[in-house]
Amino acid sequence: AYKQQHPGSDVEVVYGSSGNFYEQIHHGAPFDLFFSADMDYVEHLKTDGKINGSIIPYGRGKLVLWSLHLDPSAKGIQTLTQTGIQKIVIANPAHAPYGKRAVEVLQHYGIYDQVKDKLVMGGDISQTAQFASTGAADLALIAYSLALSPALQKTGGKYWLIPEESHRP
Repeated sequence: AYKQQHPGSDVEVVYGSSGNFYEQIHHGAPFDLFFSADMDYVEHLKTDGKINGSIIPYGRGKLVLWSLHLDPSAKGIQTLTQTGIQKIVIANPAHAPYGKRAVEVLQHYGIYDQVKDKLVMGGDISQTAQFASTGAADLALIAYSLALSPALQKTGGKYWLIPEESHRP
């Protein structure tokens, strides 16, 4: 629709972690729109005078526990503590909102210390889902929207929807 209204204009979409884009915008990167998975990043940019315009929430993310070979819906969060689980992939909590929320989930259920040595970090939530879908990890905490994507649906993987009260929005 934008291209039809603005002939000759190109739209370049860049994907990555919200935290990395926050840093880039904070240091002057020339983005026109910022779709962040965490409102905190956008609000900080607004407070610091790094963006103008309105902040408009566009969705509410949900987390799932996803596996290519296991059915997390059978035991829920306790699937993470089963014998034989070697690798659990989450987005890097240092800069990815879904990674921060994954850590909150693990802490909420009191299993973070038990599983922390099994955690593998994806650069962002998309890379995290890619690791999980290729079998590079036994389990993953990923975005519900990715679990419903055609790419992950066709793998036959299964998921358990993590209760929202176990983490910040």
